[in-house]
Amino acid sequence: MNKNIFSAVAIMALILMLFASSGADCQKTPAKTNTTALVMGFVDNAPPAEMVPRETYPIYVDVLNAGGADVAAGAANFYISGFSPETIQGTTAHMQNAYFISKETDIVEGGKERIVFAEAAKPAELQAKFSSSMKVDACYRYFNSLNSKICVGKTGTLCSISGSKLKEGENSAGPVQITNITEKIEGDKLSVTSVITNKGGGEVYLSNANCELLQENNLNEKSKLNMVEATVTTDSGFVCKLYGLDTSHAPIEGTTGMAYVGSLVCYKTLSADEQMMEVPFSIDLAYIYRQSITKGFSILP
Repeated sequence: MNKNIFSAVAIMALILMLFASSGADCQKTPAKTNTTALVMGFVDNAPPAEMVPRETYPIYVDVLNAGGADVAAGAANFYISGFSPETIQGTTAHMQNAYFISKETDIVEGGKERIVFAEAAKPAELQAKFSSSMKVDACYRYFNSLNSKICVGKTGTLCSISGSKLKEGENSAGPVQITNITEKIEGDKLSVTSVITNKGGGEVYLSNANCELLQENNLNEKSKLNMVEATVTTDSGFVCKLYGLDTSHAPIEGTTGMAYVGSLVCYKTLSADEQMMEVPFSIDLAYIYRQSITKGFSILP
C-alpha cells in the first residue's frame, strides 16, 4: 500500500516538473528593437543576371515593412536607374506603393508589397555585351518614438540623475533611434541630453524634404540631410534647443521643431527645494528616409 502511494506521488511530481518546464519554454523572450524600416530585395530571376534581345523579362522588387510605423498607400517612392530607356525598354522609372503597408508588431509580421517596374522589359539589340547595375532608391516618410523616464528635482532619494536613463525596448522599431539619455544639474538648471542616431543603412532628411527633388540631387533638398522633426513630451517647464522647421532653421526654444542627428538638449529651471521624482520622457521623431539596393546585370549581343 505504502509502495503504491509512493509511486503515485512520484508520478505526480514528475508531471508537475514537466508542466513547469513546458511553461518556461513557452515564455517569449523580448526581441531587440529592429533598426530597419522598409526592407527591399530584387525578386529572384526578375530580372535574371543575363538577358538577351528579343526576350522579355519582369523587373520586381519585394518590400517588407520591418519597422514600427505604418506606411500609407502612395507614401513610399521607388526609383529605378542604371540603364537608359533605350537599353531596356518597357520599364517605369518611378513607382509608389499601391497599398497600405502595415508596421511589424511582436505578433504580426510587417506588411509586404511587390513593386512592379516592368512585366515585360525588353533589352535592346547591342553589338557587344553590356554590363551594369540596376539601382532602386526608396524614399519615404517614417516615424520613431521613445518612451522613457527621467529624474526631476534637487532633493530626496526617490530617483537619481546619474547614469543613462535609456532602457532596452523603449525605442520603437526603425532606423532613427535615441541611443542614450543622460542628465546633469548645474546650479538651478537640470539638463537632459538625448542622442539621436541613424542606425540604419540609409540617409535621414527633414520630414518636409521632397523625394522627387532628392532624386534629382536638388541642393536645397540635400541640405536637409541629418535633420529630423522632433517633439518632446515630459514634465512641465522643460524647453529644448531646437530649430525652426521653415527654410531659415532659426534657433528656437520649445518642445517641437527641427533637431539634428546627434545631441538634443532639453532643460528646466528647478526650485531650491524641488523634490526628486521620476517622470515620463517621450520623443517623437518624423523624417524622410532614403535607401537603395543594387543588382548587377548583363545584356548579351
